[in-house]
Amino acid sequence: MVFDFFELKKIVNQKILDRLDHHFLNDIIPQSTAENIAIWIWNELKSEVPLYQIKLWETPTSYVIYEGE
Repeated sequence: MVFDFFELKKIVNQKILDRLDHHFLNDIIPQSTAENIAIWIWNELKSEVPLYQIKLWETPTSYVIYEGE
């Protein structure tokens, strides 16, 4: 096991969802494109979660993948 899903859910809820859900994204992430949101999520999680990539879906057929710098 690389990471406990219970712990991952707790971290993602606290650091990402609680901060973005029902908020005006441009107040948090300048130019809140899918690409910039994925980079922001990566930067928020990288110190606590071993990351390989972030895949952020805009629609059922449109997404962005970010794998860090």
